[in-house]
Amino acid sequence: MHNLSSEVLATLVGISEDAAFVKDRDGRYRAINAAGARILARSVAEVVGHTDAELFAVSSAEKMMRRDRAIMEAATTVTYEDSAIVDGQPRWFRSTKGPTRDADGNVDGLWGISRDVTDERRERFARERLFVEDHEPRGDDDGTDAKLAHVERLASLGRLAAVVAHEIRNPLGVIRNAAALAKKRAVTSDGPALFDIIEEEVVRLNGLVEDLLDFARPSASAFSTKRIAPLVKDVLDRVLLGQTPEHVEVRLLGLDSPASAAVDERLFVRALVNVLQNAFEAMPTGGVLTIEIAVHERTARLTICDSGGGFTASAREHLFQPFFTTKATGTGLGLYVVKRIMDDHGGEASVASTEQGTTVSLRLPLV
Repeated sequence: MHNLSSEVLATLVGISEDAAFVKDRDGRYRAINAAGARILARSVAEVVGHTDAELFAVSSAEKMMRRDRAIMEAATTVTYEDSAIVDGQPRWFRSTKGPTRDADGNVDGLWGISRDVTDERRERFARERLFVEDHEPRGDDDGTDAKLAHVERLASLGRLAAVVAHEIRNPLGVIRNAAALAKKRAVTSDGPALFDIIEEEVVRLNGLVEDLLDFARPSASAFSTKRIAPLVKDVLDRVLLGQTPEHVEVRLLGLDSPASAAVDERLFVRALVNVLQNAFEAMPTGGVLTIEIAVHERTARLTICDSGGGFTASAREHLFQPFFTTKATGTGLGLYVVKRIMDDHGGEASVASTEQGTTVSLRLPLV
């Protein structure tokens, strides 16, 4: 298909049942079918002539346009899965893209076929996820409880392996393609963009690996007395990487508090990273993130509140269970790991959520 001219491809777009499109060298849509326009909640006329920067959230548009440029420069066809913010909501797409050519055989744009697989992925995760609904002791005092716990853990790890195998496969494919292109074009102007793609996918993979390790390995805590406020500031800087997401206002309250607690710094930082990442992901089109440290009697309370869409009542019942997720991607271990870490610290994690947003509260005994 990639050997066809852009004119022929523009004609074929209309007969595809999946979202199909053709872009010019500058990334403007030359043609798109009705299925593609529906995904964008627009008419065909409202899409043609525009770029992704005019149709998607900034973060999604930059990633798509960078990848499109790499495909055109390499003159290769690529299939991958990736997420994008559409109409304020995260959606997941399986796409195949390749270059179009003019009459002289020169690359003059890009063709693509995309399928929205968000529901498919959610259904797959629902089948793979393990709900741990009964936490009451079972069995006798003859070791039955320990045996049952061991069997449940093995079952959980098996399901986890299935999730991770799928999640790692797609970013690894992207890394492989981007690395191959970067090797050939590292000294050109496109080199940095390709390396950005590699970095993004490596960060995503590292997050999955951290979730795996925090779930699977026994906790070997090393506690020491730490002020909470500096830890929160350091983690916030780490998550933001020096740049606040566009249209997100961060409000810091009580971060001059001298409150200290006995914490394992590595584990506590991991819990904070999980909560903050969830908060930012809940506000893809912007909002307000409020972080507050307060002291009540002998307890320090850290609250992280976002103004995202919140969780449904049924989802709230399962937020701290392993493998439960309302997102199109991820292992569903983030809040489970947070709760386990806080339990190990003699503290508590809780979530309150409405349509106006979600507040995660982390409580620690003061020292």
